[in-house]
Amino acid sequence: MASIKKRKSTFSVIYWYLDNAGERKQKWDTLETKKEAKQRKAFVEYYQEKYGYVIVPLEEQFARQIDESKKKLDSTDEDITLCDFLKIFVNLYGTSKWSPSTFSSKVGTIENYINPLIGDWKLNEITTKKLSAYYNDLLSVPEVPRANRKATGRCVQPANIKKIHDIIRCALNQAIRWEYLDTNKRNPASLATLPKVPKVKRKVWSVDTFREAIQQSDDDLLTICMHLAFSCSMRIGEITGLTWEDVIIDEQSIATNNARVIINKELSRVNAQAMQKLKEKDIIKIFPTQKPHCTTRLVLKTPKTETSNRTVWLPKTVAELLVQYQKDQKELQEFLGDAYNNYNLVISFGKWKSR
Repeated sequence: MASIKKRKSTFSVIYWYLDNAGERKQKWDTLETKKEAKQRKAFVEYYQEKYGYVIVPLEEQFARQIDESKKKLDSTDEDITLCDFLKIFVNLYGTSKWSPSTFSSKVGTIENYINPLIGDWKLNEITTKKLSAYYNDLLSVPEVPRANRKATGRCVQPANIKKIHDIIRCALNQAIRWEYLDTNKRNPASLATLPKVPKVKRKVWSVDTFREAIQQSDDDLLTICMHLAFSCSMRIGEITGLTWEDVIIDEQSIATNNARVIINKELSRVNAQAMQKLKEKDIIKIFPTQKPHCTTRLVLKTPKTETSNRTVWLPKTVAELLVQYQKDQKELQEFLGDAYNNYNLVISFGKWKSR
């Protein structure tokens, strides 16, 4: 919400926004009259409700941006390159369809493996044969190391080539829908040949392995995490994003075998710029950062799919472990007082301190 403050003969509209580092900042816009201030306040609130906590442009500037976007969308360029089209694709399709993590991952893939190698291809000259050759050539392209990771020396793997192909196929589908390509022609990526992805059987712990691991664990918090993962089939982000209001472990629920957890969010680390670009879509809470120039932020976010929202019933032993751990956590909170940052997280330790 924005507010209006009178300053001598002028009026200021005050609102908050998040900068590129995800830090909360205050902005003052000065207007000559109260009427202008009210109009500006209404526009600020409308804009931030639609686009998130960003700096709000002037109404005239916003109108020009809309007109320019419409002109760009309406004018299809026969000589447009794949690189130029992917910028349009990301800004129109990616910002509306992708989560912050997905946005960051796909943009990285485009910048590392698509634009440097085939970005200068003319969009209307892309063929199934050219794409098939490109996918085969990727097998000899060194992998780009992830941020703060050392190079592995490996080349691009077939599974990653499949992800690259998925981006290109989706982009070309949109190019046909937006009439950058002939709407009567087939997507050239739809029949492209990809390297075979080897099937890898996922290793799953047996009950005996789990029991042995529990016996070896001397950390109560780790033990709880292992129980939630094994007996409740919860992913790591779901476990670390679990909050106490979604854990039903009162005496009656445990006695009637109705103890349960409601899974409706997950803890994740996302790129700050991607989060800003997507206007904090799917973000429930942004945790304070310990480093002022950190490019990522720890957040609570909604799950990727609707089916991930679910209720899982707890075995009695796990429910009782959670009851005891909640008591221990409350005692620690009372002991530390204001020094304890309480964010109601079940899994709270180390630098997070129940944020």
